[in-house]
Amino acid sequence: MTNDLNKKFQAPVQTPLAGTMKGTITPTDAPDKKFDYTSTVVIRRSQNGIMRVESKMTVQDADTPVHVEFQLVGENAPSKTYRFDDPEVEALFIYNPYDPFYTFNAISGYITLENHTPESRITGVLDFTAEAVVGWHQYHVEMVFEVTGVTTVTRPGKN
Repeated sequence: MTNDLNKKFQAPVQTPLAGTMKGTITPTDAPDKKFDYTSTVVIRRSQNGIMRVESKMTVQDADTPVHVEFQLVGENAPSKTYRFDDPEVEALFIYNPYDPFYTFNAISGYITLENHTPESRITGVLDFTAEAVVGWHQYHVEMVFEVTGVTTVTRPGKN
């Protein structure tokens, strides 16, 4: 018997994935508490017209990894600098590992993307300030990234 969830998604088309994202996450009101971020778990997905790049870094004594993520309109978004509030920016945020219910969305900043098509490789810079959430700091995020490969997820009837 086939699982109903399996009916909803086709198997993703995958190419080998490899990537890095590194930089700093700094509380704006406590710069001495700067957090060095280095992730080799970086995933690039294309789904329903969106390019999603997500990195994760495990933190000791935290419930979940620290996430840094951005999403751009266009499964193969062009090289350019995107302001955080451009219509092509679907999402730009960090995810709090100490309370997984808090996502810190960008309130200023940019993504500089270099798309190396026809290679399946992107590189770039993230530089943004993430909003303060009740009881937490506002954060300044500075990252560089490189991702090779892409996972394309398709849904029947959505292509």
